[in-house]
Amino acid sequence: MIKDRDFVQSNLPPYASRKSNRELRRLLHLEFFKTDLITGIRSSQLVPYLFLYNPRRKKAEELIKVPGTFINSDIN
Repeated sequence: MIKDRDFVQSNLPPYASRKSNRELRRLLHLEFFKTDLITGIRSSQLVPYLFLYNPRRKKAEELIKVPGTFINSDIN
């Protein structure tokens, strides 16, 4: 798993830097559950570790930790 901050920043979608944490969580949820109905594979555009800046604690915190691809057993 890659935890390099530069890697994470370079792989964020272009709109991520302009969105609030709440909006990002909603977008991540939508990306996470996109399913390809033909292959039955859920593909995610997310990197394994995504860090969001928490202004209250003045540091970046890990928001989500997932592998990139999931098999949808209902379709297979």
